[in-house]
Amino acid sequence: MSALFLGPLQGRTRLWSVVLIYGLGVNCSLCLAALPFQPLRSASLWVFLGICLVVGLYQLIALWQCAHNSRFRSLGSVVRACVAVSILAIPLFIYILVTQY
Repeated sequence: MSALFLGPLQGRTRLWSVVLIYGLGVNCSLCLAALPFQPLRSASLWVFLGICLVVGLYQLIALWQCAHNSRFRSLGSVVRACVAVSILAIPLFIYILVTQY
């Protein structure tokens, strides 16, 4: 079980697996779990958003670590560039969400 969670963080998982399982699969599950929170503005929504932030950071770290585990070396560079831009954009989106800008 720990290999399932620690494998991507240690860079031992193939890139396509990280994208499909840890990215697409987990995000679809989170979207389904978010449906009950859509019309509400309560404390439970903020808890859910915090969970999504932690999951998103896990996904970005896993993508960074496993970026070069693919056949195409240039794909790893593109993935790492996208992860870097995403990491830099997270504080901006948190600010916008908190201030309701």
